[in-house]
Amino acid sequence: MTVVPFTCREEILAAIADLLRRSGRDDFTLQDVLTEMRRRGSRYAESTIRTHVVSRMCANAPDHHGTTFADLERLDRGTYRLRVPATRLAPPAVVNVEVGVGTSSRWPWEGSVQAVFVDVLRRHGWAIDSEADTATKARGVDVLATRSGRRLGAEVKGWPSDGYADPRRAAETKRTQPSTQAGHWFSQALFKAMMLLDSHPGHETLMVLPDYRRYRDLTERTRTGRGLAGIHVVLVSPDGSFTSESWTP
Repeated sequence: MTVVPFTCREEILAAIADLLRRSGRDDFTLQDVLTEMRRRGSRYAESTIRTHVVSRMCANAPDHHGTTFADLERLDRGTYRLRVPATRLAPPAVVNVEVGVGTSSRWPWEGSVQAVFVDVLRRHGWAIDSEADTATKARGVDVLATRSGRRLGAEVKGWPSDGYADPRRAAETKRTQPSTQAGHWFSQALFKAMMLLDSHPGHETLMVLPDYRRYRDLTERTRTGRGLAGIHVVLVSPDGSFTSESWTP
């Protein structure tokens, strides 16, 4: 099944709410929104985000669209405010998991992605045989599960942050962009999935990733090779929805 967890408008409103909570201000710029959406790994193109902020969601912008929303008000060129307080906006989804010092429990940290996927499996009647402790970077297969004669092994990755987990480097920005690092993480998951084919023969072999545009693109670009090898990609969202081109629970 294919599920889109957030519309562009919903994602923008969640990003703005986070921005205002962190800054303590009532206004923000278009560039603030673009930067925050990029930080969150949004699958929406910058042009789509721009159109929503400056036109579709702006109450005092010219009406050029069939469907518009009066979410924002332009204060000055490139500067906006919410027409409802940020406190009345629903906060972005957070998966509550226990984590070690120096890690984050917020989506899309790897531990949160794994917790959501394990919950998906349990809802569909799978028994969890083992889970790796992602907070301590435990070795081994991230998730092993069984159900009615079926067995699976899953390699799980999250989405890279643009900052460092080490508190001593919290003020620094990583040199590697999240989308570039995500490509490396995808390659690592694919390599481990290939080894899982030999270490756990007879298991359905999965790569479990948060649903971001970069991972969707890499999933499509490796479709033929993965299909021949029998490696499935499952893209999950924080609300527990998921999509896969070749695997069903």
